[in-house]
Amino acid sequence: MTTLHSVLATDVGCVRAANQDRAIVEPAFCAVADGMGGHQGGEVAAQIAIETLRSALAGTEATGEKVRQAVRQANQAVWERSLADEQLRGMGTTLTVLALVGAEGEERLALANVGDSRAYLWRAGVLSQVTADHSLVQDLVRAGRITESQAAEHPGRHILTRALGVDSNVDVDLWNFQPMNADRFLLCSDGLVNEVDDERIAQLLRQHPEARQATEALVEAAKANGGNDNITVVIVDVESGAGAAGGAGAAGADGAPHPVLTPSPGETGLQPVEHAAPVRRSPANGDADMDRSGPKLQAEGASQREGAGSDLGHPPRRVTLRVVLFLLVLVLLIVGALGAIVWYDHSSYFVTLRRKKVVIEQGRAGGLLWIQPRTVVRTGLTQSHVLAYRIPSLQQGVQEPSLSAAKRFVANLASEYRSLPLPPGSSPSAPSSRSPTTSTTTAVPSSTSPGAG
Repeated sequence: MTTLHSVLATDVGCVRAANQDRAIVEPAFCAVADGMGGHQGGEVAAQIAIETLRSALAGTEATGEKVRQAVRQANQAVWERSLADEQLRGMGTTLTVLALVGAEGEERLALANVGDSRAYLWRAGVLSQVTADHSLVQDLVRAGRITESQAAEHPGRHILTRALGVDSNVDVDLWNFQPMNADRFLLCSDGLVNEVDDERIAQLLRQHPEARQATEALVEAAKANGGNDNITVVIVDVESGAGAAGGAGAAGADGAPHPVLTPSPGETGLQPVEHAAPVRRSPANGDADMDRSGPKLQAEGASQREGAGSDLGHPPRRVTLRVVLFLLVLVLLIVGALGAIVWYDHSSYFVTLRRKKVVIEQGRAGGLLWIQPRTVVRTGLTQSHVLAYRIPSLQQGVQEPSLSAAKRFVANLASEYRSLPLPPGSSPSAPSSRSPTTSTTTAVPSSTSPGAG
């Protein structure tokens, strides 16, 4: 007889205004959903997924296939709601489910996953990541195109390649396990693993054997490292008579026997933490005393994703048309924004002083982002041909809406200077010592030249 003891902790984090994570803890199953698609859409998608899952699994004897079908039903429910409500169009959610099921008269644990919310297994002091993230970055890592360290800082690390509600159909990864006494499963949203690396998670699980304390410690660790997303953690402790019998197993560093599951043909192994899918590593949070001498654990059932014969943690991935279109739209938006900035800069002019000479420059005074202003007209006026009260504003740059307006402003400067009374002893017919030089006609049309008169 197997019993699941589950504890849930969730927190909005330190940055987000609302918690879009949803989770459920029932005697025979538990789940974590991380919504996406804006403030309202993410919350709605995650809530629909959890409620649909509850209706499909509660009060019935489940099987692994029934768990998979329940996840598909959740996908359909989110998809149909997004079509019915224009404001929710494009919403989606991740979903990771652990359920106690029956298989050929025996108890099993079924684990289903869509998206990048994760499930880990903590057994005999060894932490193993069971699920494989359905994300663009993890696809690139698995293809060998980027390294694990590059993945941690990749700009596309939050782009999912699979989620509930973005299409009418969804592939569901499914694993089956024989329940083992004292096993501990950890289900979590990416708000935990984006802030806390696997070694630190293992350290906290070791330090806090009581589940409630462990969930709270994990949430606080994520918040202490920034808490940039919502954080949801579910810890499930397995109590099973089958595991208590033990069976043959290698002894670990603590002297306790490590249970070994012998896979049948075609089964694949769980990857221990040092070979798990890439996560953000933080040496400062590492556990120097962490024991890595435990065995590689073997899952009882192969990953049962439809049409997949690949090994656990590396199932084939499909980049959907929606993802490609999203990336294309994102690129077009970026290009459009850059073009708008350049246009805004090039349509602006200002009059200023460069080396005590009045010039007209194209752009924004002081520059705009990476774009520096360019001199387009050298007027021939000097600082000595400008009234004193104009000097401070010219030094800052006098912005004008067009080149012609800037030229008129320069003409006004010259006109102001010429309109002053002549110095005593000067002849009206003689050139004034305050008149601008006639060289301005080479840069400014004669109709607006300060020297024209």
